[in-house]
Amino acid sequence: NDINNAKYLFNYSANKIIENANNYSTDFEKEKYVHDTIINITDYDSNEKLIDLIWYNINSLDFG
Repeated sequence: NDINNAKYLFNYSANKIIENANNYSTDFEKEKYVHDTIINITDYDSNEKLIDLIWYNINSLDFG
């Protein structure tokens, strides 16, 4: 199902980013790496309704 696939891809990607961030020695470098990576891989669709984008992103998070 699409939601489960999206959650898997989100979690997989987040774990890879964290794994790569751990190659840096300071917390600042790690946080900067995570920030920069998210910025570089994120695409924005300016035609999409903001509320739909927010709802989708909230629903793709795994809190449990």
